[in-house]
Amino acid sequence: MSSTTTEPGKARACRNPLAKITADQLRPLWEGKISTDKIGAAFGVTGQAVRGKAKRLGLGKRSGRSRQFMSDEEFTRLWMAGVRSKDISRLGGYTHKNAVYRRRIILGLPPRTRGTETSRARTGGWKETITLEEYREQQLGEAMAAAARSSK
Repeated sequence: MSSTTTEPGKARACRNPLAKITADQLRPLWEGKISTDKIGAAFGVTGQAVRGKAKRLGLGKRSGRSRQFMSDEEFTRLWMAGVRSKDISRLGGYTHKNAVYRRRIILGLPPRTRGTETSRARTGGWKETITLEEYREQQLGEAMAAAARSSK
């Protein structure tokens, strides 16, 4: 879109703030960790407009969050210890906690059971669940106990 003039010597403001953005200018933002909505807000457009411009400039898809999927052994250890699915999801880099349930099925791990009304308030409805912080405290306690036994 080219700018048109309303009066001689005065250019009308460009309607599309992204019109003059080049691939070289957008690439650092596109490849960074900034969301497209935040990039768009800086230009006064929507995130969808930024994604459309990037596609037209041939920048390709964004890599998204860096995924740090954990090993089967670590996943099994966390699941069997009762760490909440929400915490496993965050730690493993999953975008949704349902991916944790699917992986549990693939690995053949036992399902969790529903709790009682009193436990539901603390665990979100599942028996035998703990937070990641509680799990780490347990691991630290076990390591300290093992170190104490070995020093005797």
